[in-house]
Amino acid sequence: MLETTPDPRKLLHPNTVLGYLSSFRGVFTIAVQQFLIATNPMDNVVVGSKIESKRQPYSVDQVSRILTRAQAETDDIFLPLIMQAYSGCRVSEIGDCSTLDFNFVRNGDPEKVIPGQWFLFIGEDHREPGCTTKGHKARYVLLHPEIVKRLIPYMEKQMAEHGHGPLFRRLPTDKNGKRSTYVARKIDEWMDGVIKDPNLAPNHSFLKSELLHRDVPERISDAITGHKTLGIGRKYEHVEMSKKFEAISKLPVIPLQAA
Repeated sequence: MLETTPDPRKLLHPNTVLGYLSSFRGVFTIAVQQFLIATNPMDNVVVGSKIESKRQPYSVDQVSRILTRAQAETDDIFLPLIMQAYSGCRVSEIGDCSTLDFNFVRNGDPEKVIPGQWFLFIGEDHREPGCTTKGHKARYVLLHPEIVKRLIPYMEKQMAEHGHGPLFRRLPTDKNGKRSTYVARKIDEWMDGVIKDPNLAPNHSFLKSELLHRDVPERISDAITGHKTLGIGRKYEHVEMSKKFEAISKLPVIPLQAA
């Protein structure tokens, strides 16, 4: 059932299926240990090994084509996409954020604001009910100058008109109160007409690939995209804001065609 579905657009990746099966085995193992059930129904189910991904990251040209197409949409669609391109964030992390999640970078001194340097706090402190981050740990994402140039004026305009609250308040919400669902659906409507290759990886792979090409250490790119790094010692590492900003400043400016 996990491997097949009537809708081929929603087929699960084999590694996702393996992840589900491993979770089932763990849940039933605990149930047996606590005498809730007599036997583990997963005992005779073979859970294989994850397969190596053959997906490739987007190129700068491909991201440029996506963003150029997104310009034809409203700012509520275009701005989350450009935020994705330069930060590796998920649609839900951006589409459901609050104006309270943005702030200036301060260099040690709370009163010392670094001009032009902004960050987005990804967490659930200021989000509306139902707008969760799916269990991902809270983190701070530095904003590339191209994001600041476009997104911050939009945010300031929203605050001047409505005060603090959802950044993209004009977007309709789904049954759970999430606005990002609408953004994802609108992108899906035209994405196949822009990029057809199913072997291309998600947007964070583009970001990590571009950072790697510019000799940014993996621990810093992982800190920017919110990915876990290998090694027990990495849990205790803290990547300073200045290091993150230095890294994202190396990213190329993605050219956009005139609307």
